[in-house]
Amino acid sequence: MDAAGEGAASEAGAAPRRGYASVLLTLFAVGLALPLLDWALRLDRAAELAENRVSAPAPHRPKSWAELKQLPKAVEAYWNDAFGFRRRLIRWHALARYHLRVSPSSEVTVGRDGWLFYAGDTAADQHRGLRKLSPDDLAAWRYHLEARRDWLAARGAHLLFVIAPDKQSLYPEQLPQRFRSSAPAPADQLIDYLKARSTVDVLDLRPALREAKAEGPVYCRTDTHWNDHGTYVVYRAIMQRLARWFPRVAARPPSDFSIRQTGPWSGDLAALLGLGGVLFERDTQLAPRTAIASRTLSADGPEPETSMHFARMQVSDAAPGAPRAVVFHDSFFMTPEERRLGQPPRTWSAPRSTLQLVSLLAEPFARSAFTWQRRFDAKLVEHEQPDVVIEERVERLLILGPEDPSLPAAPK
Repeated sequence: MDAAGEGAASEAGAAPRRGYASVLLTLFAVGLALPLLDWALRLDRAAELAENRVSAPAPHRPKSWAELKQLPKAVEAYWNDAFGFRRRLIRWHALARYHLRVSPSSEVTVGRDGWLFYAGDTAADQHRGLRKLSPDDLAAWRYHLEARRDWLAARGAHLLFVIAPDKQSLYPEQLPQRFRSSAPAPADQLIDYLKARSTVDVLDLRPALREAKAEGPVYCRTDTHWNDHGTYVVYRAIMQRLARWFPRVAARPPSDFSIRQTGPWSGDLAALLGLGGVLFERDTQLAPRTAIASRTLSADGPEPETSMHFARMQVSDAAPGAPRAVVFHDSFFMTPEERRLGQPPRTWSAPRSTLQLVSLLAEPFARSAFTWQRRFDAKLVEHEQPDVVIEERVERLLILGPEDPSLPAAPK
């Protein structure tokens, strides 16, 4: 081949390479431009992420040499939280890991058949038997529960301590094999210890919920909490225990509720994965056939000392002489809508609740105060003068101890 032919062949071969390079450069330029475009124009419609932290603020103009030196770090922190299509990229990454059965979050365990489990607060380690209550921890629980019971008894009131199970205690078969364990959990330790050494009234909800599994799921697949079926089981178990002290207290029968199917929704664990609005489930809802005979009042007493999100007073049309109650609880007594208060919009979706545990529990009481907190609030109890105090604690937080303050002296 002469030189002209070789030159023509070389030119022909170079053309595809130049075209390929041009495509790469174009894609690279678009990749650089898209985050800037979204940052400026807010093109991304992906749901907000539930990151449980405050995003880095936009840096302000430095006013001193020290602020000028900190400016690069402030710009980097802001850009890491604000660059365009960040939510969508994080969501795609999370979805890829989820399909590989690898959790995108250290706070969530991806189980079988779409089941998600909360792993924060050392819940996973507790279930595996790696975190236990020490003898001193158990003795402290006994001391403080008995002190509260005796303090209430001097005021003519009862104490009922309720343990709400973690989902992995009800559905261990849906956990990955490496997270399963036959070791006793802290809840088992505490219940066995108190049975052997104390007469404090403790209601372990696990047996009732396990029995009810045969009738259908009692917890949500993509959420930490029990579903409406589980809510009714819990309500019935608490009413049955209270009937020992108050014979006229009784739960509504199942026939008082109609059953309907929810639309697709995603819970708080899906949101923690960055997949709120992506991982969906459907469930059944229970709706009371007749109106709940309790209503909310504006608080007319002292503000609860450490209430996290939720405090309200309930009154009902109970018969004259009906008892009064104070209930310390956590998110397990809340509806999905109430639990999401204060969270970024669109991080997760929830079906509109028709079954409110607080309202159901309040029905047989003349007056009841419900507050979302772990601390025993003696001031609130003294103001309300209840006949019974219910303390509910989720299983995984038993490891933290009773958080009990010193109690005022008993009345003379």
